[in-house]
Amino acid sequence: MNGLVWKSFHSASILPVMFRPVSLFLASLVLGACTLLDQPSPTPARIATATARPLPSQVPQVSVTAQEEADPETAVKHVVHAAVDMARHEISVQQELHYRNPGVAPLTELLLLVEANRRAGSVEVEHARAGEMSLSFTLERRRLRIRLPRMLQPNDTIDLSLSFRLKVPPIGDDEYLGWLGYSEQQLNLGYWLPVVAPRRQGEWLVRETADLGEHAAQDPADWLVRIDVENAPEGLSLAGPGIVTKVADWRWQFELQAARDFSLSIGTNFQRTATELADGTQLEVYSLGNSPDDLAAAAWALEVTRRGAALFSVLYGTLPLERLVVVEGDFPDGMEFSGLVFVSRDWFESWKGDPASYLTVITAHEVAHQWWYGSVANDQAVAPWLDEALATYSEFLLLESDFPELQDWWWEWRVDRFAPGGFVDSDVYGFANRRDYINAVYLQGARMLHQLRQDLGDDAFFDWLRRHAEQGAGNIVTADDIWSLLDESQLAATLETRQRFLRNPDP
Repeated sequence: MNGLVWKSFHSASILPVMFRPVSLFLASLVLGACTLLDQPSPTPARIATATARPLPSQVPQVSVTAQEEADPETAVKHVVHAAVDMARHEISVQQELHYRNPGVAPLTELLLLVEANRRAGSVEVEHARAGEMSLSFTLERRRLRIRLPRMLQPNDTIDLSLSFRLKVPPIGDDEYLGWLGYSEQQLNLGYWLPVVAPRRQGEWLVRETADLGEHAAQDPADWLVRIDVENAPEGLSLAGPGIVTKVADWRWQFELQAARDFSLSIGTNFQRTATELADGTQLEVYSLGNSPDDLAAAAWALEVTRRGAALFSVLYGTLPLERLVVVEGDFPDGMEFSGLVFVSRDWFESWKGDPASYLTVITAHEVAHQWWYGSVANDQAVAPWLDEALATYSEFLLLESDFPELQDWWWEWRVDRFAPGGFVDSDVYGFANRRDYINAVYLQGARMLHQLRQDLGDDAFFDWLRRHAEQGAGNIVTADDIWSLLDESQLAATLETRQRFLRNPDP
């Protein structure tokens, strides 16, 4: 497209990873004049009712049922040129889309999801064109409908261009949406670019917004993004996924393939730490502070990222990522994107040198989302458990593997103290508050998965998750998809658990 060559990612083989104890790792950190390593760690709480089984000693063998070969080409390619005005917190964007109709019916329009306009008035579309031809369009909150100049037949392609302006809101307007907002320390661009909505059963799949949780469902796309920064303060740097090239003093270029989204964070005081996995995958943490305590927390977040990415690659399969970026977000909680995740400043600042911490579990949670969202997507509004429950249980799997003494602590501190209830397969629209939503989908979800593991046994359970990760890669899956991977005897063995935790227990 436009003379650009899109590079292919190559999955590396799965390599066993030997982890050092946390005490040896922490002793090896050199973080300036002092660190937090001399501070005592609290003794984790224990509960007698928590049960855990060891991870399988070998990677389970996967038997994949033969399927019709999928089209290896993504349906959408984006080429973006964005000028970011740091002083005005405004962005001028020229976005080109190369779209192939992957369906079986012709299309007369494209529906784009403009998540940045969930705050009405944030996005102003100046034009939509096919070549030199102007196209009619309507923007209604998050839905941008573009009338095509001709009927687009199945497997046919079209090139479109958009020009729009985006006003980035301050994070304080809604801290939980801080992944698209600015503070004194950073400007975050999550879900800032329009994406073509997926089509399922002949309809565009776009859900209404909710006051909590996520509601996006997006097919993978290829991205080539050039960022020009205007009115940039000294010390500014960009944290973004994919292959990054600094073209000039205030110009960067990013290439990212087969990604659900393309997100960035622009920081005025980022501290970067980095390492890599045995397969060469680059891991980076961009943190906000430079005190010894801040640097110690960043080093620990990087180590958790390394341990989590290595373990999940063994359990679920390797990802075609060249880089995985963790950004300390100047807002509460965490948020996942393709190749980039946010972990709240609250968890960095509260870390006291102990692995029994929110910094450990939330970092592990967001890293796991590279499998459960980034690779295997789901309709997050109607079946959020398909990514959130799996990411939450992945927290426990990391502790079970690397910090087995913290298993009981995790169940008590992360799950049991909240006395969670509710159906795991609830949608995001039926909750009055965030706590009830997390209790049902995340925490009851982790309980359900742990019980399913006991129902099936370790080998069958991890084989099931790995097959789900492999067959769901690049797709938007449903609950039927994951349950269909169990045979009749396994469905019978898990029936009582499904009836206990699910509103709709029958596959």
